[in-house]
Amino acid sequence: MNWLCIDTCGPYLCVTLGSADRFESVVQPGQNRSSIDLVPAIKKLLEDAGLKKPDSIAVTVGPGSFTGTRIGVSTARNLGMLWNIPVQPFYSLQFYAEPLSRLATSALSFMVSLDGKQNKFYSLIVTDSSRIYDTTEDHLMDLNPEQLVTQTSPEMPIYCDAPDLLKERLPEPRQVLSLPQPEPESFFRLLDRSAGHPLPYRNIVPVYVRSDPATAKYPEGFQHRPES
Repeated sequence: MNWLCIDTCGPYLCVTLGSADRFESVVQPGQNRSSIDLVPAIKKLLEDAGLKKPDSIAVTVGPGSFTGTRIGVSTARNLGMLWNIPVQPFYSLQFYAEPLSRLATSALSFMVSLDGKQNKFYSLIVTDSSRIYDTTEDHLMDLNPEQLVTQTSPEMPIYCDAPDLLKERLPEPRQVLSLPQPEPESFFRLLDRSAGHPLPYRNIVPVYVRSDPATAKYPEGFQHRPES
């Protein structure tokens, strides 16, 4: 089965086509360029493979860059509907943590964090490397630096896409490391081992974790009431 795998949530654009045994990828710095580079990358991979379409699509649905997440999710959903093929979602932090979880020992916990702007960081704590494949939305956090300190210990490594910024803002010292470039192989390990499955197209939506101000103010939706 040929999978088209897409991640545009973080600082890299990662597009992969193929199967666990054989695949080709485009991995490049993608901050603010997803809208320009994503579709050409997909087109090139399909042309190089001699395919008109993949059999299925996997996509990270967030959290991460607001614009990047929307572009990746909408592209995956629209192509899924156009080609009439399944689309399976994963969380971005799950994707970035997967290669790190395989390097960790059973006694080592770590955190993966993405700069969420507004002095907050989207974060996931991994305490058991085997559980990364069972990540749910409840495991995803949106933390300010003070909250992040309370969630970690000085010994816990924190892998962040903006390590210098995080170090500067933390009220206490922590072991902050640069988040490695994503590994395309992680898509196939997630597909093989996770409990996830394809969802109806209408359910392939961005996971922002953070509520926007309008949603916070009007949790049941805004309803216009004309003046009497």
